[in-house]
Amino acid sequence: IKSSILYPIIMNHIGQCINDKNEYVRRSCYSTIGIIAEGCEEKFRDNLDKIVDLLVSSFIKESSISCKHQIIISIDRLTEYFDDLMAYYHDKIVPLLIEQIKLDDKKQIILNESALIELNYFIKILEEELEIYHSTLIPLLLNIIFNVSDKKNNRQRSEALSALCTLINRAPIELFN
Repeated sequence: IKSSILYPIIMNHIGQCINDKNEYVRRSCYSTIGIIAEGCEEKFRDNLDKIVDLLVSSFIKESSISCKHQIIISIDRLTEYFDDLMAYYHDKIVPLLIEQIKLDDKKQIILNESALIELNYFIKILEEELEIYHSTLIPLLLNIIFNVSDKKNNRQRSEALSALCTLINRAPIELFN
């Protein structure tokens, strides 16, 4: 099926189901966005503004941890397929990820790990835009590495360390003077 036929049908269905009371229905909507992104590349490129806005607004209003996790996974897929364009949306996505990572809630560990992984990817694709996040990210990542409340959560620490290493590697030398 051509993406010109598939995309409108699926996005119409997602638009109808994204506010469903059943979290499994909502999660499948978020999952579908990430799954069809590669196959409907042309349509996604044309509508990336709307898709990113949909995912960001859904993340903000979503109460289900599993749905939020799926939203991050779908954002990750979009970043993978459209890294040339996704850097443009850093001002919507990176603050969202930072706010999620700041939540030191044991119930949201997997969500925070996914947010750290996606943040690391954004650190890799951003250029001069990255500089505006240095003063927030460095202390946040150091705090996770050294002070995360659950000392057993080595994966979260590992992802924070990876993001910090990427950030330092990409930072201008003047930052360290």
